[in-house]
Amino acid sequence: MYIMREPSLLSPSTSDTNNITMNKVLCVYANTSPEKCYPTNSVRGFLTFLLVVVVVISLFGNLLLCGIVYRRSAMRSAINLLLANVALTDFLLVLLHVPVALAVLNSTGWPFNQPFCRFNGFIFQMLNCEKVLVLLVISIDRYFIIVKRCDTLTPHKSKILICSTWVISFIVAIPPVLGWGVFRFTEGSTQCLVHGSLGDIDMLAKSYILFSSAVTVMTPTLALLFIYYRILRTVRRNGFRIQNHPPVTPTAMHKKGKYFIDYCYKTRMSTTILLLSLFYILSIFPLGVVNMIIALHQYGAVSMETVVGVLIFSYLHSASSPLLYYWRIKKYRKIVNDLCVQIFVFPHCVLFSAHRKRRVRPHVVYKVEEMNLKYINGLSK
Repeated sequence: MYIMREPSLLSPSTSDTNNITMNKVLCVYANTSPEKCYPTNSVRGFLTFLLVVVVVISLFGNLLLCGIVYRRSAMRSAINLLLANVALTDFLLVLLHVPVALAVLNSTGWPFNQPFCRFNGFIFQMLNCEKVLVLLVISIDRYFIIVKRCDTLTPHKSKILICSTWVISFIVAIPPVLGWGVFRFTEGSTQCLVHGSLGDIDMLAKSYILFSSAVTVMTPTLALLFIYYRILRTVRRNGFRIQNHPPVTPTAMHKKGKYFIDYCYKTRMSTTILLLSLFYILSIFPLGVVNMIIALHQYGAVSMETVVGVLIFSYLHSASSPLLYYWRIKKYRKIVNDLCVQIFVFPHCVLFSAHRKRRVRPHVVYKVEEMNLKYINGLSK
């Protein structure tokens, strides 16, 4: 990345470096002149519409899933807690990051200050790392269930794992804020990316880009592919028929943690997690590849269209998750349909829970007719 400087700024101090104005940054992408460093109005309009759709779907769908798990104690199983954490991550990403991308997309340069630029890059890095780590935890749980026939993940363990993934994500995302590279805006981009202290990709920034790409994209992708390869091979070897077995008594148990498991349900849930992981890999993997190219060959090795395209594409997984939940999870689909009916068809009605709908007059269930009571008393004599 090249920056226009006065001769006296060739060796700036730390405070001077942090205060380099955004409007002095030249267009650094390959085959892109300064006047073409930003998308055309038609492209901006299309991308703005796409991001607005992503925001609406993601905020509504992910918040609804979090609300379902929070309000219904019966839904707080280990897998549902992990899925709710994925939904919370998508919700926070769309709430804190995508609106900034919309503002940058429809302006020239970075419209905010440098501290907010660092916050923008940090949030994007941390939330993406958190999501892929939780997906990896869920996939490992599916691996033990389908391949090893062992289901030992409890809600308590899932809460510990969720806290651990947040700590790891924070550790992975915080180094550029502390000096291992710098989050800085690049003209034509939609967010702040990692650069060197003077703006270019120096060895320090290059090492962090390679490290973060390996931790958040490359290694989890390979791990997920291996896990689901083993799962699919196991299912195929069993003839796609994973049958339920009668409950095993504790005296017949030879291995700790081997309890009766509904494998048909677990396999269907594993398919849902596989699709969720696949959508995430398809959306985030191109960004990881582009980041590694930038780290090795500077920003001049890629075009502005490529960088903006992979950044926008990486936001789409936040909206694809609620759509996948609606397609694959029956309870979630029913609640969404009921909520849509209440909002758009009967907005004046109160949204009843499914339990109340099944028992509109609960006292009728316990009502005993006098004739039936006499008949029962006669039989007891």
